[in-house]
Amino acid sequence: MDGWYILCILPTRLLSFANLEQTLLCPVMFDSIGEKTLYIFAISNVITIPMVWALYPESNQRTLEEMDLLFAAKTPWVWDAERNFARLKEEHPEIAQAAHTTTTHNLKAENISEIDKV
Repeated sequence: MDGWYILCILPTRLLSFANLEQTLLCPVMFDSIGEKTLYIFAISNVITIPMVWALYPESNQRTLEEMDLLFAAKTPWVWDAERNFARLKEEHPEIAQAAHTTTTHNLKAENISEIDKV
């Protein structure tokens, strides 16, 4: 669930380090503790769930301009980010509205060009 988000936001050198660590560490872990390695990964995934819930805001159906407003919060907590996002969206409705208008306009233009092709 959170793996794709992390792939999008982390620099490549950190991703390559994590991949290297996992590639080198897994065979040693499986040799020494066997199937308990999978329990360690399961526990780490369970620990990750509340972190994702508390630290990763929902980005579905939001434009890039709205994402800028969403990440303008001073704290990493989702509830603060959402509260700050709602306040900024009320203070600057032209930002969110312009983004949606442009998106809608682009979609209409794409549909018209597709109809012309048929």
